[in-house]
This record gives sequence, structure tokens and C-alpha cells, in this order.
Amino acid sequence: MNKSSSLSSFALLSLLWENENRDYLDMICQFVLKSMPIQIGSLINIDNIACKMKEDYGFTNIPRQVIEKALVRLSKSKRTRPCYVRKENRQYVVIERFDSSKFDSNYAEMNRKINEVLSSLIHFLHNQRMLKDVNEEIASKILFNFFESYGLTVVGDTEKLRSITISNGEHNYYVARFIIRILEKEPIILQSLIDITKGFLIFKAVYYYSTTNIKSDIASKLRGTEFYIDCSLVIDALGYDSESDELAFDEMCQLIKSNGGRVCVFEHTIEEASNLLEIYARKQYERNAFSFLGLEARKYPQEVLYTIAQPQTITENLAKKQITIFPVPSYTPSDEKKNKYLGFQDEQKIEEQLKSYHKQIMLSNSRVNFDTISLSAIGRLRKDSHPTRIENCSAIMVTQDWRLCQCMRDLYPAYFPPEIDFAIHDIDLVSLLWVGQENAQSHLPRSILISYAFAACEINQEIMDKAIELTKKMELDNTIPKEAALIIRSQTAIKSILADITYNNVSRLNEASIVDSINEYIRKESKEDTQKAKEDGYLKGYEQAEHEFTSLLNEKERQLLESENNNRLIRNNMLKDAEEKAAKLARRAEVFMIFILISIGVLTLILSIISWIRSGISALNWSAIVLSLLTLLQIIDYVFGVFGGFLKKLPKIVYQKTFMYSQRYYIRKKEKASGLVLQIGSTEK
Repeated sequence: MNKSSSLSSFALLSLLWENENRDYLDMICQFVLKSMPIQIGSLINIDNIACKMKEDYGFTNIPRQVIEKALVRLSKSKRTRPCYVRKENRQYVVIERFDSSKFDSNYAEMNRKINEVLSSLIHFLHNQRMLKDVNEEIASKILFNFFESYGLTVVGDTEKLRSITISNGEHNYYVARFIIRILEKEPIILQSLIDITKGFLIFKAVYYYSTTNIKSDIASKLRGTEFYIDCSLVIDALGYDSESDELAFDEMCQLIKSNGGRVCVFEHTIEEASNLLEIYARKQYERNAFSFLGLEARKYPQEVLYTIAQPQTITENLAKKQITIFPVPSYTPSDEKKNKYLGFQDEQKIEEQLKSYHKQIMLSNSRVNFDTISLSAIGRLRKDSHPTRIENCSAIMVTQDWRLCQCMRDLYPAYFPPEIDFAIHDIDLVSLLWVGQENAQSHLPRSILISYAFAACEINQEIMDKAIELTKKMELDNTIPKEAALIIRSQTAIKSILADITYNNVSRLNEASIVDSINEYIRKESKEDTQKAKEDGYLKGYEQAEHEFTSLLNEKERQLLESENNNRLIRNNMLKDAEEKAAKLARRAEVFMIFILISIGVLTLILSIISWIRSGISALNWSAIVLSLLTLLQIIDYVFGVFGGFLKKLPKIVYQKTFMYSQRYYIRKKEKASGLVLQIGSTEK
């Protein structure tokens, strides 16, 4: 099915969730009814329903348990709904036809709204000249992938989960720019996108609730469960990442608390955050290696940065948000004689498992160590209990890193499940708690949508790291001066410029895009400095500085041009040399062919004369006649071209073929020796 229909289905889930009083089974029942056989007396095949819901409505991972529960609900009549199916011999049979007019009308309305969203997106992409020839199918795929990249879709396959990253950051960048543009200008389109976000959250919650029994009931409350946030969420809580991330974190905290949970953090996680912030404060000329957008915007002096990096300051700021700090629990002995402990975890195995996920990513050992301690601490807090549900699991870690959620499951597949994982992704937790809460006016879906939009507009840290690495290489090669390299490493403004030039696509990052970003930064800074110089009366000094900068850039351009000219001259000389050698060899082949032809002509003439002398002129000598005719035909063809002048053309053909093949040979030989790519043909001008 196309992604447009899938988006319409998730938007419809949002509408049905409101209309059905947030009863997820009644909501899913309508899709099940539309996917059942329509003829009364037909047997119902659950696999066929799942397949049809996937093909027609985009529910790629609809749990079989959900369909079974829906059929049980449909086998019982209600005041507002008849009994549609009956169970006979462990099978369900259709006993009532479903009137789908209202469902079809709602679905058609959602389709109309989604088409409006896609049309607006296509119009935006065309106007911004971001994508050419984009149609509805491509636009719907781009929009769907945006939600998928940020974890809102359900992915059952672990390998696929690992492959879904924001490597398709360019398309996410387009969608994010579109969302930000419509924030104030197109509220109707924005509401449709929020409805889609709601639908994804609802289906995600239904999926995890139904397949893992992670909660006893959608609306069930937590029983004092402690949620320990990881370092990335600590940064969000402090507002050092971005304002939208802080808002999303605050809403998640409110959900946890309103559902009876408690937000906590380990002391060693405070230490991890403190280490990061201290490095950021110390390396003022390499700050673009960090993604602290909130701190960058505040432009704190270095003394203040050192202060907020202190563990005591972080603890006090988190306490203001009612986040409790706990030390890592010590082991509780279960049998002192046998040295057994409650909730013991093999930290070495956990660390090795975490490192196995990072083979393609360079991470510091300290980060892996901190994560290892966190997962081990969750096991100690649970002691010898093995909870299966989130309401009574005592403690669980909340993270934005899927590897931590997967670690214990991969390490001990026999125990996880049924035991609930030691860590849960923040968006999974939010979907579970949000769907079960009573506040229908919650702004969480809107906050999530906007948070992801702003995140996708910012430079991907992976791209920023590669830009810094490439800049170091260019500096060593003297491609750019060290002052220009410093701009990439330390100037905050360069991040947005790089994002705009690369569209957050790592494949667009190269030496040319680095130079373009530096030039654009200089242009913007020069414009601002010009205005300031005019106001302060220092224009003359500025013009001198600008002249020096321009001279530096011109010198670099002159060097590049000189290098190109030298390479062009080398290529021309190499081509000329190859042509001269090929022409010399071809001329020899031509002369040799002329010699062969003349030799054959002279030989036939001599043989014919000898034959006539031996037999006499009056005798009938066929060999003499044949040789004479051959000699005569050769002379006539060569002189008058009676037979197309083949003998006269043959040396030229030999010359051309020999020249062509020998030229190719000499060019390949010179390419291999020089490393340059030569083009056969005329020399470059």
C-alpha cells in the first residue's frame, strides 16, 4: 500500500480515539470489521484480517492478540452496537453485515486532509527548489519516513530497528522546514500533522500493550515505579539541548508523576553529565563537537559554564524539577556463605554487549561504563523479582538510545521477555502513558511534532563531527588556513549554515561544501561587522581587515587556479606525447602495408612473365593468364579505383586502426603512472 493511505489510517485513529471515549478495542474493532468477509456465514481467518489491515490501512505490525480481542468484543452486543460475529468450534463466523458508511465517510475525510497536507508539502518543496519532480507518492513516503526516523512507528524486527537512523536527514530536513513554516501560517495543515502524530502514539501504545502485556490495562496507574533518566535526558531536563526538547521532557515527567510514577537519576549519571559540560566549558575552540544548542544560545562566559558543570549545580537544578537523585545501590546478600547477591548482574557481559553495538561508532569507554553501571543498578533495585509489567517493576531506565533497551534482551533472551526490559525508550513510555491518561486536551503530540521538526533542522552531530574531521585534513593539506578551520570547530553560527548547505545529508559533505560554508559565514559576519563599523566609526579599519581576508581568499583561489592550470598542462603534454607515439607507430604500420602490397604486385608480375616465357606466347597457359590478370587488376584498382580503390585505401585503414589502438594503450599507461584521468580527443584549451 502507499504511504498516503497509511498516514490517513493513523489520522483516523486519532479521530476514533476521541469518538470512542479512548477505548482502544472499540477503535480497532472498526478496522477489523472493514477487513472481515462481508457475507453472512463466512468463516473469519485472523491472518487474512491482519493481511488486509496491512494492505488497505498500513498497519504493518498489527498484533494477532489485538484482532482476537476485537473479535471477542464483536461477539458481544452493546446498546450502541449489534453482535457481528459468533464463535463456533473455536472459529469465528460472520452473523451480521457491518454498515461501514460512517467509517468510510470518516476515512474519506482523513484522506482529503492528508491530500491537503501532501499538496502543501509538494508546493513548499517546489517553491524552495529542494526537490524536483516530487509527486504525491514521493511526498507521502518522505513524510512517513520522518515519523519513522524518530521512533514513532512500530518496528518489530531488531535488524530493521538498527538500520533506521536519521541518515536520511536530507528528507527529514525538508519536512522539518515545512512544519516550522506552517506553525503560524497554516493551522489547519498543522492540526492534520498533529492528528497523524496522535495516531502513531495510539497505535504504538496499543501494539506494546497487546504484544508484551507491558501494562495490565491501558488506563492502569503506576505503583510507585521509579524511572531513572539517562545522561541525554538530563541534558534535556536542564534545557541545555533545546527549548523544544526541554518542553517534551517536562511533559513526559508530568505524565510519569500523574500516573503514579517517580522521576529519578543516578549519582553517576550526574557525574557523566558534569564531565561532558566541563569538557564543553574547557574546549572553547572545539565546542561544535558537542550538541548543546541551549547553552550555545545563552552565550555564557567560560566561568559560568564551569559553574553549571559542577555536580552540585546540576543536582540543584534537577531538584527544582522534582527529580530525585539516588546513589547506585549496593548488593544485598542473599546467601553470605555462597557469596550470592540479590539482583546480581555480570557487568563485564553487559559492557561487552553494549560495545558490540558500537563497532561502527567511536564512543568513549566512559560512556559505555556509565551505561553499564546504570543497567546493572536497575537489576539490583529489582533484586530477585522479575516483573513483567511496568506498573510494579520497581525501577526502569528511560533513554533515547535503543541499544540500552535491547541490551538485556540480546544478552539473556530466555529471561527478557517475560521480564520487562531494564530500559525503555522515552517515546515508547510517552505513548503508553499518554494514551491511558484522561486529559484529552494534552499538548503532548504537538510538542513532540515540533520538537522533532526543530531537531531535524539542526545539524546532525554525526555530520558535524565529520565536518570537523574533514576540516582538520584540509588544514593539514593547506587547502584552508587555520583561521578558517577554527570557524568550523568553534563558531556556533556555522552549524546552521552547514545544515542549510548540506540539507543534513552526509553525502553532500565534502571539501567544496566546507569552503562554501566558511565563505557564507564570512559573508554574514562581514555584513554584521560592516554595520557595526559604520556605527562606531571604524569603517576604515574594517575595510582593511576585509581587504586582507579577501586577499587571503583570492590567494587561495589563485593557488587552486594555478594548480588546475598545471594539471591541465600536464594532461595536454601527456596526450600530445601519446598521440605522437601512436602516430609514429601507425606510420610505420602504413609503410609496412604499402611495402606488402607493392611486393605482392611485383611478385605476381614476375611470376606471370616467367610463366609466359616458359610456355611461349602462343601456348594456352592458365597459370600465366591468372597471374597476368591479377597483376592487371591490382594496377587498375590502385590507379583508377575501379573496385573502390581498396588497395589504395588499405594502408590508410591500417594507419587509422593502429593509431586508435596504440593511442589508447599509451593513454592507459600514462594514466596508471600519473594518477590523472586523460580524455581521448583534442587537448584541453
